[in-house]
Amino acid sequence: MSDAEETFIRTWQLEIANKYEHGPWSHMDYVVWHGSYNFGDVSEWPLDAVVVSSEPGEKCLLGSLRSAADLLHVQFLTNVPVTVVVSICWTTEMQVKGAPEDSNKHFLDCGVHHLQVELDDHQVRYSQHPDWFLECTQNCAQTWKGMADALSSARTACRNEGKDFNVLFHCFAALQPFVHG
Repeated sequence: MSDAEETFIRTWQLEIANKYEHGPWSHMDYVVWHGSYNFGDVSEWPLDAVVVSSEPGEKCLLGSLRSAADLLHVQFLTNVPVTVVVSICWTTEMQVKGAPEDSNKHFLDCGVHHLQVELDDHQVRYSQHPDWFLECTQNCAQTWKGMADALSSARTACRNEGKDFNVLFHCFAALQPFVHG
């Protein structure tokens, strides 16, 4: 990583950190905020999965593409076997060094349900047309409804398979400033 890239990332991290109140840093804070993120190779990133909700039989984790690429180590780190992965990023973003070549095959081989959510609708672009905002809002609502329906189906499938419903939500980088609380 060049000095300019490193300076940009550190400045960006500080700007985000200054926007949030936070207490003492946890182990995960040190992993995430002191990691070196080469956006061309996710295999070099620290494993950043974190459990944000835990109920009997259902857990919610957040992480980056790095976490989604290494579910075995996520289980070792968090003691949670992931059964559903929700990728909230474009398919093209998942095609980077260190990520699985074929994410669908990767998750199938891992025995997990995979849901892909691309929130950017390539058909909707900014315009001066007065209905633009309404169109975007309706599209976003449809996308989220689709994800909710898919999650409900995945939950039912996990139950039918006798598995817990442990969901890893991930985006590309997941540099989570809210982990500080």
